[in-house]
Amino acid sequence: MAHRLDLDDPAVSDKDRTTDVNDRHTPLRRTWIVGWHELGQLAVAYVAMTAVFAVVGWVAFGDDRRWWLVDVDDRVARWLTDQRTDPLDTATLIGSWMSETVTKIAVTAVVVLILLRWLHRWYEALVVAVALILEAMVFITSTYIVGRPRPSVPPLDESPVDSSFPSGHVAAAVCYAAIAIVAGRNCARRWVVVTLWTVAVVTPFIVGVSRMYRGMHFMSDVVAGMILGVVSVLVTLLILTPAERARRASTLTPPGERAETELDSVHGGIS
Repeated sequence: MAHRLDLDDPAVSDKDRTTDVNDRHTPLRRTWIVGWHELGQLAVAYVAMTAVFAVVGWVAFGDDRRWWLVDVDDRVARWLTDQRTDPLDTATLIGSWMSETVTKIAVTAVVVLILLRWLHRWYEALVVAVALILEAMVFITSTYIVGRPRPSVPPLDESPVDSSFPSGHVAAAVCYAAIAIVAGRNCARRWVVVTLWTVAVVTPFIVGVSRMYRGMHFMSDVVAGMILGVVSVLVTLLILTPAERARRASTLTPPGERAETELDSVHGGIS
């Protein structure tokens, strides 16, 4: 991930090449793209996502409901408990820690710093950070509303959150895909991109199986966590990408043309 966009690569468009060069000489503070409009969109997305996950979770698992999915969840949880061995206990502990709160905060902080140093703009770093923050906020609120008990098997971990739906660990692991997305758009080294995407795809499955094995989540919690992570990344991209495009368009517009456009706007407003 330490490689810049290859400006000599014929696959790189003139617009992207010019933008990359301009951003190297632009103060970082001038590349900030989150304003009140974007904050409002993120707030609406948070409310809507929370409402959907809370309603689905409560309808499916609230009030100790019993139906076929709940029975399947119970059977899978008990089967995984029967497979426990010391080596698997250790392996799943590592798998679970791949998306522990401390781990995801540390990974996000390091990645954000690398992206800022590498690309000299906020867009890519914000995509990674905002996706994780949005996921965490929706998870915390919806899991509190749903209040689904954790599997009735001996747990191998402790958690300050007693509710099981959805899996915040898995949702955060899926959000790691944002790193692969923004790096893939800017890195010319194919092996780096392939490696990042492999890690991004494999990690949620490792974390999900580990959390189920350790008695912390049902299978349906893991699936819901994956969906939450995917939606968080997509929503973040849908909100921040137009703002970044507008910034790039403004950067590529010559100062004389910008001044004329602003002057025409003022004259239009007066008339």
